[in-house]
Amino acid sequence: MSALIENCPTLNQCCCCVPLRPSLVIISLVGLLCGGVFLFCFTSYGNSMLEDCGLPQQFAKPLRYLYGLFGVQVSAVHVLLLFAAVSESDALCEVYIWFMVLFWTLLICSTALVSSLAFVSGSVMFASLLIVIVVVGILVSLYSTMIVANFRMTLP
Repeated sequence: MSALIENCPTLNQCCCCVPLRPSLVIISLVGLLCGGVFLFCFTSYGNSMLEDCGLPQQFAKPLRYLYGLFGVQVSAVHVLLLFAAVSESDALCEVYIWFMVLFWTLLICSTALVSSLAFVSGSVMFASLLIVIVVVGILVSLYSTMIVANFRMTLP
């Protein structure tokens, strides 16, 4: 993993204007919001909203707990990233990177399962929208992980 991290594109700023350390704070705050969205989907109101949008009924309850688990984990790792930015911790940056790789794997597997069942049950719009949201989210989090890796490489 270390060789892969060190071979990622070199970035000195996030979005061509924000230095790396403040960008980690921004990434951690946005990640906390994403964790909040997962936790909202864990609530009964959020789950019923997803069912109204086309979530297959047989996966509503298991996915509710998966969203709760994702929400807690995403929130916790972004709090760790905030501590990594404040304390300039190499180890916490690496924890964030490893977690994101694991999270992407779980997110892709769960999305593939849910979207395929949604396609089979006739909820094509829900499945398509879910795939688009997950792909965009993974691309954005991949960029943020590259920023964390570059910040980690600048640490003494």
